[in-house]
Amino acid sequence: MIIQLWCHVSSVDDERLEFQDGDLVVFSEIKGMTELNDGKPRKKKNTRPYSFILEEDTTNFSPYERGGVLCY
Repeated sequence: MIIQLWCHVSSVDDERLEFQDGDLVVFSEIKGMTELNDGKPRKKKNTRPYSFILEEDTTNFSPYERGGVLCY
């Protein structure tokens, strides 16, 4: 699930995210919020075992619908 504001990203597969603050991630195959599918590496912060926040203002992005693949 992605919540729009500063883009909070959560794992839905109960799979721990092995990231650290400042790591770069790339998204693809997101339904809605397609602006994140552009292949641009994005910096993340506030890393938790199952979620993180993007260091990017996504308030003007289209609404998130579902899905997506995360590469790092």
